[in-house]
Amino acid sequence: MRERLEEFIRKQDRRFQHEITADEAKAWRVAMEFLAGKPGVFNNEMRTDLLQNGRVDGMPLDETVKGAPWFDRVTVKALVAQLRTAKRVTIYHKQPLPKHLLKPLRDLVSAEMHPKVEIIVEDLADAVYLRGLHSSGFELFYGVGLPRNTLLFMDSGRGFVLENNLETTSFRKLTSKDVENLYYRLLWCRLGHAVLLSGFVKETDVEESLFCLIVEDKDIWCRLKSPMTAEIPNVGVRVHVFCWEKWMTHILDVIQLEFIIGQQPVFG
Repeated sequence: MRERLEEFIRKQDRRFQHEITADEAKAWRVAMEFLAGKPGVFNNEMRTDLLQNGRVDGMPLDETVKGAPWFDRVTVKALVAQLRTAKRVTIYHKQPLPKHLLKPLRDLVSAEMHPKVEIIVEDLADAVYLRGLHSSGFELFYGVGLPRNTLLFMDSGRGFVLENNLETTSFRKLTSKDVENLYYRLLWCRLGHAVLLSGFVKETDVEESLFCLIVEDKDIWCRLKSPMTAEIPNVGVRVHVFCWEKWMTHILDVIQLEFIIGQQPVFG
């Protein structure tokens, strides 16, 4: 397993990516299953009680979320009051958070003593929104396979589903069993995180929309996401890049590019 993982990592380099085998391509998934304790991997099945629950292995995430009780609703105001008692807040979403929730969250992380707030997003192309989350002090992660509904967890014991309708915005409280199931399943939906880098362009590959940055004496390859209005920066130009560092590849996906002219950044 170690050898296949090492080859998987080495062949993320675009110079060797055509050499990767089928076994090496799936090595990261096999490693995650081994660490998570997928049924059949460990003989003693240390997590039998959790893994035999049909809502974990047999039911899609969206169906699990749909099963949350409708009668136990919590207003955003009441939820914000509970946030102050948490040590860690984790949010998974595919749609921008409502402003009347986002503002209290920003106020929360700006306080001297505050909980750790993690935000995992999927299919959000709004660079300004994503950059705002990152600059506000949230830990921003790249997610894959998230439920349609926004989910919020306080530590690992309290969970809520965002309920959107035309009249109001509220949350449904998850049962303790669903909180545990969803919290640990969603951990494996994180496949990268947001980073902000600054460096000089060393090399470009216009056909592949790639450019190489020198950042602290390291070569870092970046790819412009499509659609992007920015052009590949010229060699020697200094730029800031806000991008996704995906854990399955060495090439960073650029969300936002800034050309540095003198002391003033110019958005590309």
